[in-house]
Amino acid sequence: MMNKLQKIEINRYRGIKNMTLDNLSRVNVLIGENNSGKTSILEAIQLLSDPFSESLLLDIVFRRLRGTIVNYDFKKEEVYNWIFPHDKGQQPIVLSLLLDDVQTFVRLELFEQEFVDVDRFMKSKGSFVSGEAPTYIEREVHVKINEKEKIMKLSGKLPKQNNSENLLYEVTHIIDVSNFRFITVEQVDAVIFDQKKDKLIEILKQFDREIIGIETISVFKNNQIYIQKKIKKDNREVLYLMPLSSFGDGLQKIVYIASKLLNVQDGVLLLDEAEVGIHTKMIPTFFEWLSKLAEDHNVTIFMTTHSLEAVDGILAANKESLKSLSFYRLEKNKAKWLSGQRMYEMRYNFAMEVRG
Repeated sequence: MMNKLQKIEINRYRGIKNMTLDNLSRVNVLIGENNSGKTSILEAIQLLSDPFSESLLLDIVFRRLRGTIVNYDFKKEEVYNWIFPHDKGQQPIVLSLLLDDVQTFVRLELFEQEFVDVDRFMKSKGSFVSGEAPTYIEREVHVKINEKEKIMKLSGKLPKQNNSENLLYEVTHIIDVSNFRFITVEQVDAVIFDQKKDKLIEILKQFDREIIGIETISVFKNNQIYIQKKIKKDNREVLYLMPLSSFGDGLQKIVYIASKLLNVQDGVLLLDEAEVGIHTKMIPTFFEWLSKLAEDHNVTIFMTTHSLEAVDGILAANKESLKSLSFYRLEKNKAKWLSGQRMYEMRYNFAMEVRG
């Protein structure tokens, strides 16, 4: 079971110079306008979960650059160039977290060193003018977790499979819930493999009592997700097996989010632009369901929004458990903490604008 995540500090990551998130709760809501650093905070939290994992870095960069690239074929140097932009200088990224009263510090620093290209120099038979010998730059990133260090060479390709070496907590990242059509067979298979299929079925039953099963089946060498339903017809029960794609958007979203959350039980769920893809009238219902699911499976949620409807929906969904909420209003590279109770008073008693 994951211990209590209490505090996160972010220094020099992307556009964030120095930011602290303290008084963390079960559900943590980042409020701010576009380009206020919301997504960068989620990325830093994901990076903190497993700093030695190069495949995790690949995942972070790919998510940020979605829509501008067509494949995963990144080189290490391309990924680290994004993590350490040249126009930002080469100051180290420093992150820290307080987990169950234990402080962990993470430092990522880029080093560059110039070497003489001996092979080219020898092939030239000394024809280079003194002081103009061919050189090359070797770059590497030093990652430290407290006193433990790993040096990452910036050559070759990044691994596409998880190469976790120092996992601090499980984490999964949902860019936005409108991406539910990207649910994969592997995502559902992971739930089944971890023997959590019954839990997923129980979740689906909350929305459709006739559902009795979910499977991944190969059809013409193409794996697909199927839902099994028991329907009464002509005074008898009939079993139907139907592809998930034949159901409405609502159920597909539920399968997408629930399987993601179950795969990160006792960990952290990152939800970017929480309200996207959810009908305004359904926002309170959606957040009530999500909050309850997170509580049942010991998942800490970090979500971003710039929508007052989403803020109000989150408050309405957790009206009886405001202590489980923390809000962070992002402005001028700072995060101002507001308790769930304080935010409730500001919105319901004074109808205040809370987005900064």
